[in-house]
Amino acid sequence: MGFDPRVARLVSEYESKFNKDRMMELLVLQQGDTLLDLGCGVGYLTFDYLNRNADKRIEAICVDVLPE
Repeated sequence: MGFDPRVARLVSEYESKFNKDRMMELLVLQQGDTLLDLGCGVGYLTFDYLNRNADKRIEAICVDVLPE
């Protein structure tokens, strides 16, 4: 017996938002730093962080095992 897919989706959305916001709080980079995102997927966390900190001119290197 598995979870109702709607419940699993709600939990996943909550955890993603909580984790994302928490990671954004904890990650403090300075002007000119480089962000290394291993296992970046499509890079939505990296892009969000770079957009929130555009004035710092942070560079990013994103690596994932999937070509997408």
